[in-house]
Amino acid sequence: PEKPNVTSVELTENLRMLGGADVKSVAPTGNRKFGGLAALGDKLYLSPWDTDKLLEFDPATGAIRGYDVRAVARCSHKFVGMVALGDKLYAAPNNSDKLLEFDPATCAIRGYDVTTLARTHSKFGCPVALGGKLYAAPCGSDQLLEFDPATGAIRGYGVTAVASGQTKFADLAALGGKLYAAPLSSNKLLEFDPATGAVRGYDVTAVASGPHKFWGIVAFGGKLYAA
Repeated sequence: PEKPNVTSVELTENLRMLGGADVKSVAPTGNRKFGGLAALGDKLYLSPWDTDKLLEFDPATGAIRGYDVRAVARCSHKFVGMVALGDKLYAAPNNSDKLLEFDPATCAIRGYDVTTLARTHSKFGCPVALGGKLYAAPCGSDQLLEFDPATGAIRGYGVTAVASGQTKFADLAALGGKLYAAPLSSNKLLEFDPATGAVRGYDVTAVASGPHKFWGIVAFGGKLYAA
Protein backbone atom coordinates (compact mmCIF):
# COMPACT_ATOMS: atom_id res chain seq x y z
CA PRO A 1 0.00 0.00 0.00
CA GLU A 2 1.00 3.63 -0.53
CA LYS A 3 2.86 5.14 2.41
CA PRO A 4 1.11 8.07 4.14
CA ASN A 5 2.68 11.50 3.91
CA VAL A 6 4.52 12.66 7.02
CA THR A 7 3.39 16.16 7.88
CA SER A 8 4.48 16.75 11.50
CA VAL A 9 7.29 15.05 13.37
CA GLU A 10 9.09 11.82 12.60
CA LEU A 11 10.88 10.13 15.48
CA THR A 12 13.58 7.49 15.38
CA GLU A 13 15.76 6.12 18.20
CA ASN A 14 17.98 9.19 17.75
CA LEU A 15 15.08 11.64 17.36
CA ARG A 16 15.30 12.92 13.83
CA MET A 17 13.09 15.89 13.09
CA LEU A 18 11.92 16.68 9.57
CA GLY A 19 14.64 18.78 8.04
CA GLY A 20 17.38 16.74 9.74
CA ALA A 21 17.85 18.54 13.06
CA ASP A 22 20.74 16.81 14.83
CA VAL A 23 20.63 16.16 18.59
CA LYS A 24 24.30 15.16 18.98
CA SER A 25 25.12 18.54 20.54
CA VAL A 26 22.84 17.59 23.44
CA ALA A 27 23.23 13.80 23.43
CA PRO A 28 26.40 12.81 21.56
CA THR A 29 26.37 9.09 22.40
CA GLY A 30 24.05 6.25 23.36
CA ASN A 31 21.05 4.59 21.78
CA ARG A 32 18.33 5.37 24.34
CA LYS A 33 18.72 9.07 24.82
CA PHE A 34 15.25 10.32 25.69
CA GLY A 35 12.27 8.95 27.56
CA GLY A 36 9.37 11.29 26.85
CA LEU A 37 8.07 14.11 24.65
CA ALA A 38 5.81 17.07 25.43
CA ALA A 39 4.84 20.38 23.84
CA LEU A 40 4.67 23.66 25.74
CA GLY A 41 4.23 27.03 24.09
CA ASP A 42 5.76 26.82 20.64
CA LYS A 43 8.51 24.33 21.49
CA LEU A 44 9.01 20.63 22.04
CA TYR A 45 10.78 19.09 25.03
CA LEU A 46 12.27 15.65 25.61
CA SER A 47 13.00 14.13 29.00
CA PRO A 48 16.44 12.53 29.46
CA TRP A 49 16.60 8.75 29.70
CA ASP A 50 20.31 7.94 29.41
CA THR A 51 21.53 11.38 28.33
CA ASP A 52 22.35 14.05 30.94
CA LYS A 53 20.36 16.83 29.31
CA LEU A 54 16.73 17.69 28.79
CA LEU A 55 16.26 18.66 25.14
CA GLU A 56 14.43 21.73 23.83
CA PHE A 57 13.55 21.92 20.12
CA ASP A 58 12.21 24.99 18.34
CA PRO A 59 10.37 23.85 15.17
CA ALA A 60 10.28 27.40 13.83
CA THR A 61 14.06 27.76 13.71
CA GLY A 62 15.29 24.18 14.03
CA ALA A 63 17.34 25.19 17.08
CA ILE A 64 18.31 22.48 19.57
CA ARG A 65 19.26 23.29 23.15
CA GLY A 66 20.07 21.12 26.17
CA TYR A 67 19.59 21.68 29.90
CA ASP A 68 21.77 19.71 32.29
CA VAL A 69 19.83 17.58 34.81
CA ARG A 70 22.75 16.09 36.75
CA ALA A 71 21.88 18.18 39.80
CA VAL A 72 18.71 16.07 39.98
CA ALA A 73 19.81 12.68 38.59
CA ARG A 74 23.04 11.04 37.44
CA CYS A 75 21.83 7.46 36.99
CA SER A 76 20.93 5.58 33.83
CA HIS A 77 17.28 5.34 32.75
CA LYS A 78 16.56 8.56 34.62
CA PHE A 79 13.08 9.70 33.63
CA VAL A 80 10.10 8.38 31.71
CA GLY A 81 7.43 10.35 29.91
CA MET A 82 6.91 14.10 30.05
CA VAL A 83 3.85 16.28 30.63
CA ALA A 84 3.14 20.00 30.63
CA LEU A 85 1.29 21.25 33.70
CA GLY A 86 0.71 24.97 34.05
CA ASP A 87 3.78 26.73 32.67
CA LYS A 88 6.23 23.99 33.61
CA LEU A 89 7.25 20.52 32.42
CA TYR A 90 7.49 17.36 34.49
CA ALA A 91 9.03 13.91 33.94
CA ALA A 92 8.32 10.88 36.10
CA PRO A 93 11.26 9.22 37.90
CA ASN A 94 12.22 5.83 36.49
CA ASN A 95 15.56 5.09 38.17
CA SER A 96 15.93 8.64 39.46
CA ASP A 97 15.02 9.29 43.09
CA LYS A 98 13.44 12.60 42.12
CA LEU A 99 10.60 13.80 39.93
CA LEU A 100 11.94 16.31 37.40
CA GLU A 101 10.57 19.84 37.02
CA PHE A 102 11.70 22.22 34.28
CA ASP A 103 10.68 25.86 33.96
CA PRO A 104 11.19 27.08 30.36
CA ALA A 105 10.78 30.72 31.41
CA THR A 106 13.81 30.64 33.71
CA CYS A 107 15.51 27.41 32.49
CA ALA A 108 15.49 26.24 36.11
CA ILE A 109 15.79 22.51 36.84
CA ARG A 110 14.36 21.17 40.11
CA GLY A 111 13.80 17.75 41.63
CA TYR A 112 11.20 16.48 44.11
CA ASP A 113 12.22 13.48 46.19
CA VAL A 114 10.03 10.38 45.80
CA THR A 115 11.96 7.96 48.00
CA THR A 116 9.16 7.99 50.59
CA LEU A 117 7.13 6.16 47.93
CA ALA A 118 9.76 4.02 46.21
CA ARG A 119 13.47 3.20 46.33
CA THR A 120 13.45 0.51 43.65
CA HIS A 121 14.44 0.84 40.00
CA SER A 122 11.76 1.38 37.35
CA LYS A 123 9.70 3.27 39.92
CA PHE A 124 6.94 4.81 37.80
CA GLY A 125 5.48 4.87 34.32
CA CYS A 126 4.59 7.83 32.14
CA PRO A 127 2.86 10.73 33.93
CA VAL A 128 -0.46 12.43 33.20
CA ALA A 129 -2.00 15.68 34.44
CA LEU A 130 -5.50 15.76 35.90
CA GLY A 131 -7.21 18.42 37.98
CA GLY A 132 -4.08 20.53 38.39
CA LYS A 133 -2.00 17.64 39.72
CA LEU A 134 0.41 15.15 38.21
CA TYR A 135 0.03 11.39 38.52
CA ALA A 136 2.32 8.50 37.55
CA ALA A 137 1.46 4.82 37.43
CA PRO A 138 3.35 2.46 39.77
CA CYS A 139 5.79 0.22 37.92
CA GLY A 140 8.33 -0.99 40.50
CA SER A 141 6.73 1.16 43.19
CA ASP A 142 3.83 -0.16 45.28
CA GLN A 143 2.22 3.27 45.26
CA LEU A 144 0.67 5.44 42.58
CA LEU A 145 2.34 8.87 42.59
CA GLU A 146 0.46 12.14 43.08
CA PHE A 147 2.29 15.46 42.87
CA ASP A 148 0.80 18.88 43.60
CA PRO A 149 2.89 21.59 41.89
CA ALA A 150 1.15 24.31 43.90
CA THR A 151 2.61 22.99 47.16
CA GLY A 152 5.35 20.59 46.05
CA ALA A 153 3.63 17.83 48.01
CA ILE A 154 4.25 14.20 47.04
CA ARG A 155 1.65 11.62 48.00
CA GLY A 156 1.26 7.91 47.31
CA TYR A 157 -1.73 5.60 47.01
CA GLY A 158 -1.13 1.91 47.62
CA VAL A 159 -2.01 -0.49 44.81
CA THR A 160 -0.99 -3.86 46.29
CA ALA A 161 -4.66 -4.84 46.59
CA VAL A 162 -4.63 -4.89 42.78
CA ALA A 163 -1.05 -5.88 41.90
CA SER A 164 2.38 -6.54 43.45
CA GLY A 165 5.90 -7.18 42.21
CA GLN A 166 7.98 -5.36 39.60
CA THR A 167 6.76 -3.84 36.32
CA LYS A 168 3.13 -3.69 37.45
CA PHE A 169 1.79 -0.88 35.28
CA ALA A 170 3.08 1.34 32.47
CA ASP A 171 1.17 4.27 31.00
CA LEU A 172 -1.73 6.28 32.49
CA ALA A 173 -4.85 7.78 30.90
CA ALA A 174 -7.62 9.98 32.30
CA LEU A 175 -11.27 9.23 31.58
CA GLY A 176 -14.36 10.62 33.30
CA GLY A 177 -12.44 12.08 36.23
CA LYS A 178 -10.61 8.83 36.97
CA LEU A 179 -7.20 7.46 36.02
CA TYR A 180 -6.45 4.12 34.42
CA ALA A 181 -3.09 2.36 34.18
CA ALA A 182 -2.19 -0.15 31.49
CA PRO A 183 -1.31 -3.56 32.96
CA LEU A 184 2.29 -4.42 32.16
CA SER A 185 2.99 -7.51 34.25
CA SER A 186 -0.13 -7.05 36.36
CA ASN A 187 -3.13 -9.23 35.55
CA LYS A 188 -5.46 -6.32 36.16
CA LEU A 189 -6.06 -2.91 34.67
CA LEU A 190 -5.82 -0.32 37.44
CA GLU A 191 -8.53 2.25 38.13
CA PHE A 192 -7.82 5.15 40.50
CA ASP A 193 -10.31 7.75 41.71
CA PRO A 194 -8.47 10.94 42.77
CA ALA A 195 -11.58 12.24 44.52
CA THR A 196 -11.66 9.34 47.00
CA GLY A 197 -8.23 7.73 46.71
CA ALA A 198 -9.90 4.41 45.89
CA VAL A 199 -8.15 1.83 43.69
CA ARG A 200 -9.83 -0.96 41.79
CA GLY A 201 -8.65 -3.67 39.40
CA TYR A 202 -10.23 -5.17 36.28
CA ASP A 203 -9.00 -8.61 35.25
CA VAL A 204 -7.46 -8.77 31.75
CA THR A 205 -6.34 -12.42 31.71
CA ALA A 206 -9.07 -13.31 29.22
CA VAL A 207 -7.25 -11.01 26.79
CA ALA A 208 -3.59 -11.41 27.76
CA SER A 209 -1.37 -13.28 30.21
CA GLY A 210 2.30 -13.25 31.16
CA PRO A 211 4.65 -10.28 31.57
CA HIS A 212 4.80 -7.12 29.44
CA LYS A 213 1.17 -7.24 28.28
CA PHE A 214 0.40 -3.61 27.49
CA TRP A 215 2.57 -0.48 27.45
CA GLY A 216 0.37 2.38 26.32
CA ILE A 217 -3.20 3.38 27.10
CA VAL A 218 -5.43 6.08 25.63
CA ALA A 219 -9.00 7.33 26.15
CA PHE A 220 -11.02 7.65 22.96
CA GLY A 221 -14.76 8.00 22.44
CA GLY A 222 -15.57 7.25 26.07
CA LYS A 223 -13.56 4.03 26.12
CA LEU A 224 -10.01 2.98 26.93
CA TYR A 225 -7.63 1.26 24.56
CA ALA A 226 -4.30 -0.35 25.49
CA ALA A 227 -1.55 -1.62 23.22
